[in-house]
Amino acid sequence: MKQSTVSYENIKIDADVNMRYSCCADYGYFVPVHWHDSMEILYVLEGETTINVDQQSFVLTKGNFIIIDSNVIHSTCTQSYSYFLILQIPYHFLKTCIPDIDYMHFKNVSSVCGIPLLEETVCPSPLPDGTILSDLHQILDGLAGLWKAKPDGYRLKYYSYIYELLYLMLANFKIDISQNEYRQTEKYMERLTSVISYVKQHYREDISLQDAADYLALNPSYFTRFFKKYMNMTFTEYVNAIRLRYIYEDIISTDLPIQTILERNGFTNYKLFMRLFRQTYGCTPSQKRKEITVTGGRRQT
Repeated sequence: MKQSTVSYENIKIDADVNMRYSCCADYGYFVPVHWHDSMEILYVLEGETTINVDQQSFVLTKGNFIIIDSNVIHSTCTQSYSYFLILQIPYHFLKTCIPDIDYMHFKNVSSVCGIPLLEETVCPSPLPDGTILSDLHQILDGLAGLWKAKPDGYRLKYYSYIYELLYLMLANFKIDISQNEYRQTEKYMERLTSVISYVKQHYREDISLQDAADYLALNPSYFTRFFKKYMNMTFTEYVNAIRLRYIYEDIISTDLPIQTILERNGFTNYKLFMRLFRQTYGCTPSQKRKEITVTGGRRQT
């Protein structure tokens, strides 16, 4: 596990604890595949959300959680309403607590089994031992209650929960990695960081797989295999996912016609857009606009 040079999810830091720590209401939101240098914990308190990680899909309902290791590629999608606790423990804190963390990683831990996204995917990871699962639930319940109450000195209690959580992860879910594995992972993550940055800068343009391969100075065939292996989607699918996210932002924050929004975000295939939007949000763009006039349409803390 190494500190990533780029974060692909906007992280709102709680200044009191120098981490992301909040309970959020989500009214239908999609975050395309991304990673960051924080260990991320999502604990659903109401509603339902879907997390795709390690080529598995986890449907989290009330009382379910998932703990995702640093620099693990994942995506999130909430089609309706969800209220959840979110924690993101940054690399510098992890490094302080666990000095050897660069040469280990942690199994992704969930209270529900994942569903393989591909037929050739390995079997889903088993659930944690019942006692450990209960201990994790107690910690997350405590953190959720603490966030709502925030009594005097709550930071002391907060850190006691975080230390206990990290202890359980270290004692039960640690996997050591060799220096060679570490260097290989670092190389692949640097490549992905470069190409994802390129897409975010140019998604409004007519960019192609050839453009991305040239940017990394890689053979297009190798780049195709590399991107599919680590991102679990084709390069074109990823570009469309990024465009879809920004199109959603424009839909809920402007009154511009849908066609204008598509054009300004580089999406030229209207039929494909409508199919992807329905798959992601479970409704049409017009229906989503009507919905957000009632709910507000954005993740709220």
